[in-house]
Amino acid sequence: SFLKMISFASFKNGLLRPIVPAHISPSLRLLSTNRKYAYFNDVEFKANGVALVRINCPGKVNTVSNEMRSEAEKLWRDEIEGNKDVIAVVFSSAKPDNFIAGADINMIKTTKNKADLKSICM
Repeated sequence: SFLKMISFASFKNGLLRPIVPAHISPSLRLLSTNRKYAYFNDVEFKANGVALVRINCPGKVNTVSNEMRSEAEKLWRDEIEGNKDVIAVVFSSAKPDNFIAGADINMIKTTKNKADLKSICM
């Protein structure tokens, strides 16, 4: 079963974080975490009006995909747009060694009309 595939690792703060194999779909990954999003950590709102958006795609690196783009749009609509307390947004990576590696290679391969890639990744 899905839950049998999850293992846990501890971090400095003593909390346990599930480690879910990369082949598990993003929607199932959410079942194993307390995050709202599959491709982003929950937005952190600072008292000074700054919203911190940390990209945290499934897998070892952050990649731009249709799913990530759609979720970014939803995050923006739900958390940032219209939020009068937010005066600035900072995007960063939750991964310690990369920001965004580029477009998802599988998405590129499966996109029939390659001209569509520009609109997907911009």
